[in-house]
Amino acid sequence: MAFFLLGSAVALLVLVWWWTGRFPCSWNVLRTAWGAEGRETRQRLRTAWSKLREGRRRSARIEEEARVHVEKVKADAEGRLRPSDERLQDLRAEREAQLKTAEECGDPVGVPLGWAEQPLERLQLHQHALRPWRAVTSEEGEVREEAGEPLALFGLHIETGALSHHLCLRVTLPRDRNAVREWLWLYPHEKHWEAALHAFVVQVRDQQEHDEAFREKLRSRVAGIDAETRRIEALRAEVVKENGRVIADAEATLRTASEQAKAILEKAYDAWEEVAHRRPRR
Repeated sequence: MAFFLLGSAVALLVLVWWWTGRFPCSWNVLRTAWGAEGRETRQRLRTAWSKLREGRRRSARIEEEARVHVEKVKADAEGRLRPSDERLQDLRAEREAQLKTAEECGDPVGVPLGWAEQPLERLQLHQHALRPWRAVTSEEGEVREEAGEPLALFGLHIETGALSHHLCLRVTLPRDRNAVREWLWLYPHEKHWEAALHAFVVQVRDQQEHDEAFREKLRSRVAGIDAETRRIEALRAEVVKENGRVIADAEATLRTASEQAKAILEKAYDAWEEVAHRRPRR
């Protein structure tokens, strides 16, 4: 029996502790409410409690709805930007791919030109560059070819001529305004060499024309991509501006809702404090 009474007392204390913690009352009000004549006080507390509970519920609902609205507005704003962002990403990838093809403008043409006399080199038109090959003899007497510096065709000038008792192939490539790089290959002054050199020069110039036409098309394609990129960026900027306005309106609505929720809550707190003589915790 004593254990039961002790347990009941503890339960009562816990209940009073919970009640006074969540819905604090002054000691006089609490004593009156639990007294034999406290029916009216208890009724007033129940009414104030109902108002407090409803105020908290309404306050939370108003603020939550406004917060959900802001989150939806922001999600919609991101959704409006997504097509532009995806298109810009595609355009950047396309531009990068186009620029990579600049190093591979068309198929290389041309057949290796035979060996020159001095130095022992031959020329090959390969991958849109003139590539010299030199014959090198090892200490064991083994002859092998080594590739020299490739000369890009862009800006390169090639011509045939005569020097002393030889035919020559002269290649010049501008380096800057004050200097040029020049290469000279000598060949025997013979008819078949004259025809071979002439044919090789024609091949090089044909390839240069082909490459320049390719670059022109490439420039046109890249310019089109850049124009489309600027157009999409301009449209995106307008969407960003409109998104900013819509989000600002939603956040202003949230602030208004927060103030409204606060006012409802304060009114409910005032009603409780009027009866309980203490303000409830938030």
